[in-house]
Amino acid sequence: MNGRARQVLGLLDFKKYSRRTQLVITASAVVALSIGVILAWERLGLALSELRVLPAVLVVVTAPLTFLLSAMEYLLLGAAIGSRRSWREAGEISVVGYASNLLPLPGGAIVRISSLVGGSGESARRPTQMTLLLAAIWLGMAVLIGGVGFQLLGSHWLGFALVGGGIGLIVLALFMVRWLKPGPMPRTWALRAIALELAFVLLAVVRTYLAFRVVNTEASLEASMGVAASNSLSSAIGVVPAGLGIREGFAAILAGLAGIAPAAGLLASVVLRLSTMVTATLGSVLMTIRRD
Repeated sequence: MNGRARQVLGLLDFKKYSRRTQLVITASAVVALSIGVILAWERLGLALSELRVLPAVLVVVTAPLTFLLSAMEYLLLGAAIGSRRSWREAGEISVVGYASNLLPLPGGAIVRISSLVGGSGESARRPTQMTLLLAAIWLGMAVLIGGVGFQLLGSHWLGFALVGGGIGLIVLALFMVRWLKPGPMPRTWALRAIALELAFVLLAVVRTYLAFRVVNTEASLEASMGVAASNSLSSAIGVVPAGLGIREGFAAILAGLAGIAPAAGLLASVVLRLSTMVTATLGSVLMTIRRD
């Protein structure tokens, strides 16, 4: 990688900035997203009475499934490095990791890696490699499913590009499995990882489909497949915590490409973010009560 490429990647790494710069970036993202929500709301001409209650309830109810799958990811990471972890610890790390993504603190991936290393003094290299491997599978699966969605919508060139990119990432991840050899049975581990990340993406598609209905927008399942890729795409850019504003921007763009009002894509993404924040907050409160 040349020097210029390193500089560009460095600019996209939120954790490398000073605390003051992090706060400025976070505040700017919050303001920009707030303005975007107001404009999108006005663009759609929504009234509070038009928001659908049942889909909103379903979006909130399905939010804990995201943390369940995240906990399963953590257990899979532990298995990859030969470290047995409990379900309780996995659940706590999932909640803490998400919360840290919303603040100028080390993100969820760093929280996981630090937890796996613990106080043993061992190198973080192996957990970091396994985390990147899972991330590659997740991103590849999300892009692949998004491409299939655009294909079904008739956007063949975009669909082919996304499907090709998704397959390429998954193939790259499988080569990484051969090189890194996670766990005692790498092939079995790889199959579990692919199944888990597929479940993650399909859950995101279902929740995106429901989120569109919360904001009174009829989006097809195929369109939801395309828009759901915004979460994974925004996670690849670490310039703001939890992709604040970036994920919503991607959702708006992908919604427009899927034939849906970009404003609806932005608001649906905000609905998903808020539901996950509520779940993480409740989880944090329950963890605190249990410890006390």
